[in-house]
Amino acid sequence: MVEFDLALPDRLKVEGRSGKVFLRRWAEQFLPKDHLWSKKKGFTVPVGAWLRGERMAQLVVACQGHAAFQGIEVASLLARHASKGDETTFVWALLQYGLWHERFVQGRAGTLHGWVAVV
Repeated sequence: MVEFDLALPDRLKVEGRSGKVFLRRWAEQFLPKDHLWSKKKGFTVPVGAWLRGERMAQLVVACQGHAAFQGIEVASLLARHASKGDETTFVWALLQYGLWHERFVQGRAGTLHGWVAVV
């Protein structure tokens, strides 16, 4: 497939500001044209929803005593987020740091990795 695509002339790959022209034209027989030729649309990840309710309670338990957070006051941040819900960015960064610490410092996937499976 890659060799086929690379062998195509540029006029079949790009037209104006649109890319994947050959693929889009081929797909017109299966999908609506307005869908194929529309601008890219972003999407959001429901991180805020993931960090509420039971999942948040599970994250609090997973962070308690975690090696990555020794000497860091995590409980107050998590409690503030649980009560107000306005610390999503910081809680998400905290989770990512904990996952990184488990994998690259401790050399394993531990309690936070298990929490991610819940999401």
